[in-house]
Amino acid sequence: MRIYLDSNIFISDFLLNGNSFRVFLESLEKLNIKLIIPEIVIDETITKYNENIQENILIIKKKLLNTYRLIRKELNYDVLLDNIEEEGKKYQDYLYQKLTYFHTIILPYPKISHKTIVSRNLLRRKPFKIKSDSGYKDTLIWESILKDLTGKNETVFFISKNTADFGEEQKLLDDLIEDLEKIKFSPTKFNLYNSLERLNQILIIPELEKANKIKTELNKKHYLTFFKDWLQENLLDKLNEEDWGNEIVGLYPEHGHTYVKELKFIHNISVSKVLQLPSKNLITYLNLEATCNVDVSADYEEILLHDDLREFMGPIEENVISASMEQEEDIKLKTISRLCSLMSPS
Repeated sequence: MRIYLDSNIFISDFLLNGNSFRVFLESLEKLNIKLIIPEIVIDETITKYNENIQENILIIKKKLLNTYRLIRKELNYDVLLDNIEEEGKKYQDYLYQKLTYFHTIILPYPKISHKTIVSRNLLRRKPFKIKSDSGYKDTLIWESILKDLTGKNETVFFISKNTADFGEEQKLLDDLIEDLEKIKFSPTKFNLYNSLERLNQILIIPELEKANKIKTELNKKHYLTFFKDWLQENLLDKLNEEDWGNEIVGLYPEHGHTYVKELKFIHNISVSKVLQLPSKNLITYLNLEATCNVDVSADYEEILLHDDLREFMGPIEENVISASMEQEEDIKLKTISRLCSLMSPS
C-alpha cells in the first residue's frame, strides 16, 4: 500500500505532532504502508513554514508598535527577524529527520519538459486552473505521482485538501483519471481523500483494529504451540543463515565464525506484530526467549587481532592454528517472522 501526501497536509500541521499525524505515522510500520512524498511537497512546506514565521513576526511588530504608543517605551523585534533563516534551517532538518525516521520515500522532481507543462496549461487540463495559469506546482506533484505509479499495480491513496484541482473524496477529476489510464494504472486502485483525519477514519483505524484482533487471536495457546513447533524445526537454520551467531555471543560481525548448534529450550514466545498481505496471508513477528548452544571458532592470528575474540576465547596456547569454544547462551529475539494463514493449526 502506497500513500502520497500533498503539501497542504503538512502545512496544516508543520511539526507533524497533531493527533491525525500521530495516528497516521504510528500506523506505517504496523500496516506495512509506504509513505511517499514528492520532493516539491517538502520544498513547498519549508517555504510556507518560513513565510508563516515572517507573517507572525509582522503581526508581532504591529502589536509592539501599538504597545509602544500606550507605554511610550521602545520595544525591539529585530532579534526575531534575525532568527528567521536559522529557524527555517532548523525546520528543514527537523522535517527530513522525521520523514527519514518513518522510512519515507522521497520522489525527485519529475523529468518533464517545459513544453509538456505549458501544453497542459494551455489545454487547461487539471491540476491547472481553468481561468488562470496557476497550478504549476500541483502539476509537478501530480507528474511525480504518475511517474512513481508507472508499471505498478497496488492500491494507493493520495491525501490532498485541494478539492478544486484534484477532486473531492473518492471523486478524482476526469483529466487525472485519463492520466492514470494512459500509464495503464487502474483508477479503481487510486483513492483520494481530503484530510488525514478522514483517511484515519476510513482506513487506518479499522486496519489497526483488525491487526490487533488477529494478534490477540494468534497469542492464544494453541497458536503459540503451533509457532513453537515451527521454531523448533526452523530456528537454527534461520539463525545461521542470517548470521545471528556473533550477536548472540556478543562478538563483532565477521570476528571469527559462530555457529548455533542446538536449540535447547524455548522459554517464552509471543506475537508482537501482524502484517496482513493482499493475499490474506499473514506475516507474524515473534518475541522469543530461548537457550541454545553456540560454537565459536577463529584462527590464531584473528584472535590476536581482535580484542573481543581474545576476551571471549580466554588464554590460547602459542603456535596453535585455530581455536574453538562451545557455550550455552540465553537469547532474546524480536524479529523472527512467520508467513501463515489465520486458521486452526490442528
